[in-house]
Amino acid sequence: MSISMQQIDSCIETTINRLSSEAGTMVSNFYLDLRAPGRQRITEKLVEQSIDLCRSRGVQAEREGDGLLVRVDLRTCYLNPNQAEMFNVAIGYTRSVHGNHL
Repeated sequence: MSISMQQIDSCIETTINRLSSEAGTMVSNFYLDLRAPGRQRITEKLVEQSIDLCRSRGVQAEREGDGLLVRVDLRTCYLNPNQAEMFNVAIGYTRSVHGNHL
């Protein structure tokens, strides 16, 4: 089984939360481990399915060791409605509190 949509959502939501900081970054990097209890090996099919799932949300991913390096760019990823609302709040906050105009 590949990574889950919930894991991708968590990466996107963490990136949105980081946007509210003084730095106001729109890009975050993550490492998602593909190892799981009971899994004997990481197959190419598993890697491809996981990368394809990331791409379906506009998130970049590439294999690194036993996992994936994942890059979320809020300017290009696909947000669900809740994330879009969170994004609007974060943009407003970083502009009003930190003076960031992204």
